[in-house]
Amino acid sequence: MQKSIIFLVTLMTCFGMSLSLSAQKSKVTSGSMAVNNSDYAEAIRLLQEALSKPELLENKDKAKAWFKLGESFQGIVIKKDSNSLKKYPEALFDASHAFEECKKYDDISTYSKDIEARLPILGALMYQTGFVYYQQAVGQIATPEKFKPLIAQALKYFEKSVELVPANSGLLSILGAAYRIDGQPDKALPTLEKSIQLYETRKDTARDKNMLYAYRDLAELYMNDRKEGDKAMAIIEKSYVQFPGNKELQTLELNYYLQGDQNMEKGIQKFEAAIHDNPKSEEIHLAYAGLLEKKGDLESAAKMYDKVLAINPKSVMANYNMGAMYVNKAVDFSKKANETEEINQAAEFSKQVEVYFQKSLPYMEAAHAADPKDLYTVNALVQIYTQLNMMDKASEFTKLRSSLQK
Repeated sequence: MQKSIIFLVTLMTCFGMSLSLSAQKSKVTSGSMAVNNSDYAEAIRLLQEALSKPELLENKDKAKAWFKLGESFQGIVIKKDSNSLKKYPEALFDASHAFEECKKYDDISTYSKDIEARLPILGALMYQTGFVYYQQAVGQIATPEKFKPLIAQALKYFEKSVELVPANSGLLSILGAAYRIDGQPDKALPTLEKSIQLYETRKDTARDKNMLYAYRDLAELYMNDRKEGDKAMAIIEKSYVQFPGNKELQTLELNYYLQGDQNMEKGIQKFEAAIHDNPKSEEIHLAYAGLLEKKGDLESAAKMYDKVLAINPKSVMANYNMGAMYVNKAVDFSKKANETEEINQAAEFSKQVEVYFQKSLPYMEAAHAADPKDLYTVNALVQIYTQLNMMDKASEFTKLRSSLQK
């Protein structure tokens, strides 16, 4: 009788476990059916319940549950199920985690091909979500307390997209751009270099316009952050192969010649060609005038500033730069007058001081009229009025300067 009782208890225990196993497996089956019916919220509920007691599932059932759970999280994003997304705001990361868990239990690789096929889709969804945050971050770049959390979110999604699809030049390009605006040049530079390397070794020859920004960002990093102009120039020249005649690249190349004393004559040739191609470009004429001024060819620089003003008479930069150029010339003559011991020569230098301050005046006044609150222009006008003995105007602009400095 005792043996019968023990056998009965054992039988009941085994039967109870069998029922539990069956119940958990049933939830996996029901969850899978819910996925097939696109009822992802219900699928998530059932599959999470099944996986809450993993010891009651065989490996093949765990693998199936995790795969279907990954499908479900991915599904609520694609379906844009707002209620489910509020409940699972990290759904894409949940999907990625579920696919990784599936691999652990998929002993006979039942789902490996399906997961492989889904990773590019998941990577694209990560990119799309990250890009929304990225655009919002760019819009708040002047407000650090708003910018930082937005760019952090963008980077989180971009980094995951690259992890899922590592050999995609476009994903690496936007990740590099995000690192750059977040002030992480040491991460941006190798990411952009890898992006361009992948792009240039692609078998297809189609030009991806988005990659233009990868070349541009990388060149600007070398030019502005690393101060390695030659490397920047090499990248620009290489980019012309992919994007011949591109205006943005041309502007970047012209900036290269503006920043240093190297290849001044070649820079002048490049600017002459750019102006020939863009005869009404205020920006190129203005930059070229700056290069000529840097070279010391003030007469040619003045003519170029005049061309800018013919295009846009209210150009603050052209008026200010022209005025500043003449102020600097007046200051040079003032120094010469103070340094020479020959009276007649000192007098001649002093006359030139007044001549150049007079020349600067109309340009500085025009710059001030175009931008009345610019402190640099106001400062310059205080100096000019004082030097020309226009004391009422000097007093007026001194008061204006004080009010602007408050």
